[in-house]
Amino acid sequence: MHSKSVVRLVKLAGVTAAVMLAGAAPAAALDVIVQDDPGVMDPQRREQTLARMTDLGATHVRVFVQHKRTGPPDHFLGAGEQPSLAAYADAFAAIRAAGLEVYANVSWYGEGNPDRIAGWAGQAAQRLSPLVDSWAILNEPDLSLPIADCTPQRVAQILRTKDVEQQRVHRYRYRRVGRHTKGVRYRRTVRLGTHNGKGQRKRIVRYVRHRKGRYFRRSTYRTIARVRPGDVPVSLKRACERVSAAAAYTAILRAAAPAIRSADPDSLIVGGEISPVAGNGTFADAVDWQPVDAVSIHPYIGHGGEFDVERLDDVTRRFSQPVIASEFGVHPSPDQAKVLERSWRLARSSDVRGMAQYMLFRAEHPGGWDTGLLPVGAQTSAAYEAVRRATR
Repeated sequence: MHSKSVVRLVKLAGVTAAVMLAGAAPAAALDVIVQDDPGVMDPQRREQTLARMTDLGATHVRVFVQHKRTGPPDHFLGAGEQPSLAAYADAFAAIRAAGLEVYANVSWYGEGNPDRIAGWAGQAAQRLSPLVDSWAILNEPDLSLPIADCTPQRVAQILRTKDVEQQRVHRYRYRRVGRHTKGVRYRRTVRLGTHNGKGQRKRIVRYVRHRKGRYFRRSTYRTIARVRPGDVPVSLKRACERVSAAAAYTAILRAAAPAIRSADPDSLIVGGEISPVAGNGTFADAVDWQPVDAVSIHPYIGHGGEFDVERLDDVTRRFSQPVIASEFGVHPSPDQAKVLERSWRLARSSDVRGMAQYMLFRAEHPGGWDTGLLPVGAQTSAAYEAVRRATR
């Protein structure tokens, strides 16, 4: 059954209202989202792709609905013109015919004007609304939105407004003694000694001799930013960039969410699609999420951010809206299948509403991002079977 009104009630009213009125509710079933744009958008590969997705246990298919890029192509989907909305309509109709639901991400890489993005999102929703169950606004806006340079004045401003807090940490840096004619190098150090009788600290200079090739430890101090206790600290420049991106994205949500809702009032509207890169917590806390129904994250492993698959419950407590892990995958390695199965089981036991496998098929060109499960044309693999077991 593809009633979008029912889907929205199950995801929102069934989760929030039931907990509030009854005091407890059974955990909702995890939405299994799978993405493979090349396979879904290619009519010759579409049937096989959707069959593999269904066999994997998918309930939703995530697809980028892209505007032509502003600026040079990036690494996400390669160069060239984007498909027309009519081509998306054909693919979405096939997804629905296969018994799956459509999670569409409206993207316009390189554009930051809220009105232009809202116009594009509204146009896409108007054309595709009968076929789409969930709309997400932009992909990884904490990284992709064009923002102004973070000058020292801008950094000082976000510190004054308490958007972030600065902290000074003491670290050590090891330096290697370089070449010297006599095989040694003298290092000049300065420290404050006793008072010199005039109420001032006396500067004491001494020279330390090191042999060539030896390493010596030197104290350094670094000023960093953090949002809340337990967060990964980042540089003030990165924190400034994330706060600036959050302000730009808030303006986009306030414009684009009403445009989509006006054209498609029954669909779930999702904000976020937040990257796994350090600084994502700063971005998330600075965005106003009120215009959307849910927040989505990309909890890849090993990127140093706050949103990791190992911390899904911590992430869900950070937001008042339901949370969707709308992009996840593991690069090929001897442990890929093991890590995938454990990650999906963690997702099933957490409070996230859904998690997406990105992608289904392996990248055909070596190098770059490759978190697919199957070689193109294959029916199964160890990674595929690991996700299949975990989603059952």
